[in-house]
Amino acid sequence: RFECSFNGGAFAACSSPAGLSAPGEGLQTIAIVAIDLAGNRSAPVQAQWVTDFSAPALAFGQILPSAASYI
Repeated sequence: RFECSFNGGAFAACSSPAGLSAPGEGLQTIAIVAIDLAGNRSAPVQAQWVTDFSAPALAFGQILPSAASYI
């Protein structure tokens, strides 16, 4: 079986694929441990990602004419 910890929270039973509620914006961390039938726990394995809900800012420099305008 597996237990997961999301953003430093308590470890709780989870399955694969792990279902996560919508996280807030910023750095997210999930840690997973495996537990065998005897109750031995593995070392935690972690993954991190950044959730960013901000729209990208676009800026255009000078737009050059297309090659077709030189024909």
